[in-house]
Amino acid sequence: MFSRVYFEISGKCNGRCHWCQTGRKNKNHEPTGGFVEVGEFERTLVYLLEKKAINNQTQIMLFNWGEPFLHPKLPDILKVLNNLNLNWGISTNASKRIEFMGEDTFKRCQYFCFSMSGFSQDSYDKIHGFNFENITENIVSITNNIRLCGITSTPIIAFHIYQFNIEELRPAIMFAAKHELGILPSYAAINDFERMIKYLSGKLEYEDVLRAGKELLLHPMDNINFIHRPAFTTCSQFSFLSLDSDCNLITCCGDSTVIGKVYDTDLTKLNSIRKSSPACKRCIKAGLYVFSHNSSCPSTIINGAMKGLPQFLIGQKGAIGFTPKFT
Repeated sequence: MFSRVYFEISGKCNGRCHWCQTGRKNKNHEPTGGFVEVGEFERTLVYLLEKKAINNQTQIMLFNWGEPFLHPKLPDILKVLNNLNLNWGISTNASKRIEFMGEDTFKRCQYFCFSMSGFSQDSYDKIHGFNFENITENIVSITNNIRLCGITSTPIIAFHIYQFNIEELRPAIMFAAKHELGILPSYAAINDFERMIKYLSGKLEYEDVLRAGKELLLHPMDNINFIHRPAFTTCSQFSFLSLDSDCNLITCCGDSTVIGKVYDTDLTKLNSIRKSSPACKRCIKAGLYVFSHNSSCPSTIINGAMKGLPQFLIGQKGAIGFTPKFT
């Protein structure tokens, strides 16, 4: 039984984030994935339910390397999930607005995330490449819409901290509080399997090393990996399934190497297949497994950003960073 499925419903993304593998491909005009067909999406989930690989407690996460709001039939995807009584989650860069219908459409949505690269046009010019004002307007509009459509969980902002946007966390907190959103600040990293392996192995290209030194906060990553790296015993990814937009099983949400069609794979042996794969061996050797769902939450930066804010506004520190209190 897998507790979570990362299902890439859209292999395409409109962002140009330098440290993301899809953003890198976009800038280099390299091919990316496509859009999952609604029928194949449903067939795959039904198969996983029949094989008892998932159940109605499993979270179906509708993202990995792409932007799910680009899928032309996203409402139909959500309808499939709701008809199968499956819990689901979604993350978006908020570059596109969709008007959802139905008071229960988001009732089973347990996780809704807005991914932000800062809180100014300057930061967005450096990373996503979007119009910042449009992003904030879309976040407000989407939040209001999904609340009308039955969401009971608190939507969150995943605020990625770079060297150049540390001072922008405070206004992001104020924005989150105003619109009753949670916020999860974490250090931005090299979100690209191949380049992260190279960095941890001391083989990253000079141009990227130079840029990383100017944009990323590398100390937390280096400290964990080179000083306090835990010995490998298992990987959190072994509790999850990852599928691409063609419904292929892939190694994990970090590496997109195709293992095979889900229907042709003995899921009881999947973790053995993964652990013996070249991708897993490279990951373990380099220490990349340390960062699997282990984003560092910078308490000193958070505390600094919240300093002087009234207690009724900032609320209590919690499992997702913190959720502001609302008046």
